[in-house]
Order: sequence, then structure tokens, then C-alpha cells
Amino acid sequence: ENAVMTFNVLEYARLGHLPIVFSSSREVYGDVHRFEEYPEQAADFAFAESTYSASKIAGEAFIYSYARCYGLPYLVFRFSNVYGRFDNDLHRMIRVIPLFIHSMMRGEPITIYGGNEKRLDFTYVDDCIDGIVRGVEALAEGRVVNQTINLAYGQGNTLVHCAERIAAELGVEPQM
Repeated sequence: ENAVMTFNVLEYARLGHLPIVFSSSREVYGDVHRFEEYPEQAADFAFAESTYSASKIAGEAFIYSYARCYGLPYLVFRFSNVYGRFDNDLHRMIRVIPLFIHSMMRGEPITIYGGNEKRLDFTYVDDCIDGIVRGVEALAEGRVVNQTINLAYGQGNTLVHCAERIAAELGVEPQM
């Protein structure tokens, strides 16, 4: 379904000679690159860990092929663990920050896989929006074209540290 939507948008952009901006994910790098600083070309298109990462890999492949075949200008943004004020829809998707908040507010224990080793780069949604706006403006002005850009905070935190910060803000003792 996502591939069909991406294809339809690309066809519309191609026929209208319009640039395209695509939202992807750091998940295209695969778990092997999770804890490294990674250049944009380090994406592992041969291995998809989930249907989500596969859909982003497929979308990027569509974008790059349209750029090569039809000269379609693009920007691809790869987001990293975006969170924000209204990120609380646990019924639709389970994300770590709202899950931790939900569990701690109810006095429930949380499970952290990877202990103090697993680091994620959490990025606030407003920072992502600012990056997108700047990128779109640069694309419109011709300063940037056909680029893949990582939008991230740039500093990883362990999930243990994240849980401790959330617990402190909630005034509770986390059960990890």
C-alpha cells in the first residue's frame, strides 16, 4: 500500500515537473549500524529488519530511480526516534517514550532490552519540523537538490537514562 502511494505521488511529481520531499527513517541503516555515526550511503538496502524499514527502503529506492530515470529533484529526510507533546497513541503504535510514561504513571515495571548498552538518538518533533522547513526552502531556492539528510538530535542516550529522566519528571521511582 505504501509503495503504491509513493509510486502515485512520484508519477504526479514527474508529470508536473515538481520536486519531491520524502520522509524516511534511520531504520534503513539496519541494526548493525544502530550505535554508529553513519553516513547517508551506509543504508543497508539488502536487509530489512521489519515491514516498516522495508517500506522506507522501498520508498527511497523509488525516489532514487525517478531521479536517475526522469531527472526528478528530491530531498529525502531520515528521522531518528522522533517524539513530541502529543505522541501518546499507544493503541496505534507503541513508541518507547509514551510507553515508559504510560507504564510509570500506573506504577508498572518497564522492560529495557539491551540495558545500559542500547543508545537511541531521540529527536524532538519541533526540531524535525524546523529541519524540514529549512530543507524545503533550500530545495525551492536551488541551494540543495537530490540529497539524503539525517534529521536527528545528534547525541544518543541510553534507554536507562531516558527512563530515569522520565521518572524524575513524573516524580516516581522507575521499576526497570
